[in-house]
This record gives sequence, C-alpha cells and structure tokens, in this order.
Amino acid sequence: MLKRYILYHIVKPCVRKGERPGNETYYLKYPIDIVRTFNITTTDELVLSIEMKDDNISLCYRRAMK
Repeated sequence: MLKRYILYHIVKPCVRKGERPGNETYYLKYPIDIVRTFNITTTDELVLSIEMKDDNISLCYRRAMK
C-alpha cells in the first residue's frame, strides 16, 4: 500500500560565502521529522527538480536509484 505524506515546514535558506567575492552558496536544512519519516541517511543521493509557476517555487526531491 502506498503511503502519502503531506508535511509542511517553513525553512529559511542558510547562506555561506563562496570562494570569490559576490559568490554565495544557499543551503536548505531538512527538519528532523522529515529525515526520520523518510529514513534519509547521509549515504542517500537525492535528485532535486524545481518548478516555478505563478511566482511560486516547488522543490521536489527524489531519492536516486543506486
């Protein structure tokens, strides 16, 4: 049986300075309950797809097959 999870969290990107002036890297941290619910580990590889529609951005992470 397919389980469907709908979890909503407000996350703010963390910004780190890049090697060159003016370059920054943005990170999104996963809330721990999402990590536990989906059994995400440090060895997982996730594929990110991004969709923009009407000024809304949808981020979709999919676990990559190894």
